[in-house]
Amino acid sequence: MTGSLFSSLTDPQTIIAILVTLAVFATLYTLIMPLFERKDFAKRMKAVSSERDLIRSRERERLAAATRDGKASLRGNNNKSARRIVEKFNLQEALADKNTMNKLRAAGFRLFALTDNLLEVQTRQLEHGGIVDLFERRFSADGVRHHKPSPEAYAYVERELAVAPSRLCLIACHTWDTLGAVAAGWEAALIKRAGNDVLDVGPQPQIVGNDLNDVADQLIARHRAQA
Repeated sequence: MTGSLFSSLTDPQTIIAILVTLAVFATLYTLIMPLFERKDFAKRMKAVSSERDLIRSRERERLAAATRDGKASLRGNNNKSARRIVEKFNLQEALADKNTMNKLRAAGFRLFALTDNLLEVQTRQLEHGGIVDLFERRFSADGVRHHKPSPEAYAYVERELAVAPSRLCLIACHTWDTLGAVAAGWEAALIKRAGNDVLDVGPQPQIVGNDLNDVADQLIARHRAQA
């Protein structure tokens, strides 16, 4: 019986049938697995966005409570919490110097800011960094109560600027923000930093650099090549 089984397995037609079966299985696996991966990626993006939505909702509640209690709002110069948030992030250092941003503008790029922070916090951060005047407009995802990487956050900017997604490029140092941007049809550039690098999941940013200067040079070269 063992000899019969061995003969059957070594029969050319049997071998061909096995190979065809394996090829069909491999093809089906290749076609089906991306569907599961996309579904898993969408769930993860939604989870990140929902977590950020919850954080901002709590911030709004705290601000409302502070106002009801007669405390200074974020516009007040004596608001210690706002100053701590601003001082924690030196945006001029994070975004490099003004020359780099002016280089992008000179190359024909229009600069906008999109943040998950409240608009008042974002404005103070940009003012503190001395770069607020370099942006044509500033957007907060809090305006639609959906935060990156939610597609609503990116769609909000598209509507406000009346441009197609393909005309926009997000430069960020948060991986999930760039993943959400590319998924929404934008281009994206990731600035790497300690503990934050490209993730092996979802649509990848077209540009990856070590700092804004690096990203700016790549972005300018990329669009000159496409012109």
